[in-house]
Amino acid sequence: MASGPRFSVKFRRRREGKTDYKKRLALVKSRKPRMVVRKTSTNIIVQFVTFAPEGDKVIGTALSRELKALGWKYSTKSVPAAYLTGYLASKRVAGKVSEAVLDIGLSGPKKGSKVFAAMKGALDGGIKIPHGKEILPTEDRIKGKHIEDYRKLPITQDFTILKQAIDKLKAGKIEKAPKAKGAVKPTAPALRPVAPTPKPVTPVTRPTVPPPKPVITPPAPKPVVQPPKPATMQPKPADKKPAMDDMDALLAELTGKKPAAQPAKPPTPPKPVETPKTNIEELLSKKKKEEEKKEP
Repeated sequence: MASGPRFSVKFRRRREGKTDYKKRLALVKSRKPRMVVRKTSTNIIVQFVTFAPEGDKVIGTALSRELKALGWKYSTKSVPAAYLTGYLASKRVAGKVSEAVLDIGLSGPKKGSKVFAAMKGALDGGIKIPHGKEILPTEDRIKGKHIEDYRKLPITQDFTILKQAIDKLKAGKIEKAPKAKGAVKPTAPALRPVAPTPKPVTPVTRPTVPPPKPVITPPAPKPVVQPPKPATMQPKPADKKPAMDDMDALLAELTGKKPAAQPAKPPTPPKPVETPKTNIEELLSKKKKEEEKKEP
């Protein structure tokens, strides 16, 4: 769909091709009732409608299929049927509507068409409608002379009889037209047998099994690191005294005498450190010894 700052969405009936709001506004501004003529595949519909703020109000309606109750044996979508439908609608709104404007909707204004045949029937019924005489169908076409020549049926004679039957109706009455003698009773369409509605099937509800809960394995405990034990200072073993000292102390305790003080041992003199002899001195000492041996 188009979009933009200047684009506006049309009304629904305008999008569907059902209403031309520009033409409708012009008809509403006339302040007169509208003679609405619509065509279907099998019928002609004529309505007299007035405008109201809350919605259009229908004053009178006539359908071409209602002509069957008055003795019409021919098509309900032809030009003679359109004229008789407009004539019947004008009789039903007699005394309520004196002037009107034609509303043909989205139909093209074709000369001598069915919508103008319906308007001609309303004009003959006493309703004043602005129009041009050149747009109306001819008198022979309104009476169905072209159909009689083609189908070889007395449609013009039946047209005159049906128009006289409409004149006998009470003006201003909305009820259906009385049935004429010898009229064909419309048969209701054969309805197809309605299949029994199936019983609602209740779905079998099965108990829903909840999904198994996930097994959460606890994390492995961390190894406990014990603090290192403080190193205990073991006392150094005391120097053992010689066995003689222990015996002296034991005798002193038994006798009650103090042990005699032993003389301190003299310190051993250190060994003389031999100075290393050089090669020259060794040679000299060897030579001296050799000389001493030679002397007698």
